[in-house]
Amino acid sequence: MIIADVTFIGLGLMGTALARTAIKAGFETVVWNRTPEKVVPLVEQGARYFENVAKAISESPIIVVCVSGYDVSDTILRVPEVEAALKGRTLIQLTSGSTRLARNAALWAGAIGVRYVDGGIEGYPATIGKDDSMFIISGDEQGYQQAQPLLRTLAPVLHYLGDDPTRASAMYSAMLSGSFGLIFGVMNAVAICEATGISIEQYLQVVGPVFKTDIDLVTEMAQKCDEDNLDKTEAYLSVWNETLVPIIETLSDGGCNTELPTLMHEMLNRAEKEGLAKHDLAALIEMIRPGKTDKI
Repeated sequence: MIIADVTFIGLGLMGTALARTAIKAGFETVVWNRTPEKVVPLVEQGARYFENVAKAISESPIIVVCVSGYDVSDTILRVPEVEAALKGRTLIQLTSGSTRLARNAALWAGAIGVRYVDGGIEGYPATIGKDDSMFIISGDEQGYQQAQPLLRTLAPVLHYLGDDPTRASAMYSAMLSGSFGLIFGVMNAVAICEATGISIEQYLQVVGPVFKTDIDLVTEMAQKCDEDNLDKTEAYLSVWNETLVPIIETLSDGGCNTELPTLMHEMLNRAEKEGLAKHDLAALIEMIRPGKTDKI
């Protein structure tokens, strides 16, 4: 007999934040974790706990999994007793992983009669349930609709990308790619400032307005890629490539690591050899698209 609205599997920092937010919002909540002591604060707040994971799953129509990796998730879920308990339920997988892992999980879930929904969390545990918390979701539409009230409670900004279970993972990776690019770039900038005696305060004062311009620039570049409009520009790819040389030299002279700008320089050199020197910098996409891995 179903007694709860949702069962949360995995009570790390993020899993605990998800469960705590659901409890506060009034959802009847069951929790389970491999190390039982982590359930204690949530039980004190109103959650129910069952030592047996299959029993915990059987008590709710919606199961939310948030663990350290798909390998851990598989260890917990892909056993006969648990698979039997999952049948007919909606599984929300909020564990980070690749599109391949999401696809394999969806195939497994479909084979045992489970509605599979994959998701990515944009934010930190402290932001769960707040106005700017965002989930990227894809997978079984019926399962998504069933879980939508819960998901919107956990993340008011909710993007459903359709029934392809791999799209949430792909979008999450795409988002993080932009974030990592910015973070790595700024860390190189900090190293240059430290090596040359420029204060970080001065750097931030100068680059603040530039960051806003860069948002417009990369948005325009993404649109050019989408439209395959890569040969019109006011700044050739070759010109951008030349600006990497002093960056590399300055980092090197300061005794800093030059791997990142060197990699960029090498990729743009290959792009020039491919005949893209007079194209927009967005033509770099041609060195990343399928069929170009032999050139990297």
